[in-house]
Formats: sequence, structure tokens, C-alpha cells
Amino acid sequence: MAGREPRSEQPARPSFGMSHPPFGLSKGAGHRVELMFALRSGGTIAAFHDLGSELTEESFERYVRELRDQVASGKGVATFSDAWSATGGQSWVNLAEVIAFSARPVR
Repeated sequence: MAGREPRSEQPARPSFGMSHPPFGLSKGAGHRVELMFALRSGGTIAAFHDLGSELTEESFERYVRELRDQVASGKGVATFSDAWSATGGQSWVNLAEVIAFSARPVR
């Protein structure tokens, strides 16, 4: 194999179709929220939820405020559904068992 350059030194080939963004970066605005619930029993539950529309600072704040009010009332079971193209996960959380939660946008 004399005369062949090492793979890392070969010129890059042109890409065709959609390219992937670098790790940790997203091409567009997110639609998803990552939630972490702390339970009275000492356990935690992670959930993702797809809001179905573009996530803005205002919509995120509104969603967190509504969820905070639901947790404070401690009534019912909340359902969280992620996009099928993402994790596709679904979670059901008994809000009477939640003592705290955190939320962050997923980009």
C-alpha cells in the first residue's frame, strides 16, 4: 500500500443529502422539554415532552409555570409524550408523589 495517504490525511469527500450538525448543536429551534421529577419515596423519574410547536422562552416559562401549579395542587396523573422521531417515550407521573422537578429545553 505504498503511496496511499493515511485515512486522516486524505481530502474529505463531498457529502450528499442532509448533513448532521456537530455534536451538541441543533439546526433548528427545539420542540422538546426534558423533565426530572423527585418523588417522596426518594426516587427520580426522567421524562421528555414534545410541545408540538417551537419552544420559545415565553412558551417554556408558561409550560413550567403550569406544571409547577399542577405539582403544587398534587392532583392527578400527568402524561408526558416525546416525539416518535426522538425517543418516542411516554411517561405517566402521579403528581401527588412529586416533591420537586427540574425542566430544561432540549435543542
